Amino acid sequence: MAVLSASRRRPWLVPGALVLFAVVFAASGSLLGPADPAAAQQEAEAPARRGVLDEPVPDVELPDLDGGTVALRDLMGKVVVYDFWAVWCGPCEQSLPFFQELQDKYADEGLVVVGLHVDDGRPEPAEVKAWIEERHVRYQNLFSTIDMEEAMRIFAMPTTYIADRDGIVRLRHIGFNPSRTPERLEGEVRELLGLE
Repeated sequence: MAVLSASRRRPWLVPGALVLFAVVFAASGSLLGPADPAAAQQEAEAPARRGVLDEPVPDVELPDLDGGTVALRDLMGKVVVYDFWAVWCGPCEQSLPFFQELQDKYADEGLVVVGLHVDDGRPEPAEVKAWIEERHVRYQNLFSTIDMEEAMRIFAMPTTYIADRDGIVRLRHIGFNPSRTPERLEGEVRELLGLE
């Protein structure tokens, strides 16, 4: 059996490993605890947002096409269709006439359609406004934010959510198929309006 002489041993190996172990645990908060105990407590007490359905619409204010802001909480009491779209999205453009027709048909029943142009950094707000006006869209359109899109789990365009009169998201549609989506979406709107 070979025995290492004192000159060939690595006396730093064990202490070095212990220091590395302590640094890793301290950085993760497991050894020393969280850096901000109040924030950790608040996070622990907050309900986990598992999804979007059956959750309240985020309480945010978003810019409109004219430079003002709209607080989504002000839409409480209405059934709201939130349609996330972009000018470069072909199916989004196909859906605009349907959403305008839906708004016109059910506004007196308590429906509001809100378009939310995604925060993709293009085009400029004035261009979005001109694009909307060229297509004769009159329903409310806002500029979304990255935070709003993350909260609403926007991964594809168009994505449409329908919220009830209490501001709770009840339904979601991803994409727009002109031969199927309008009939199904209108039926869901009618049901939430109490017309079915």
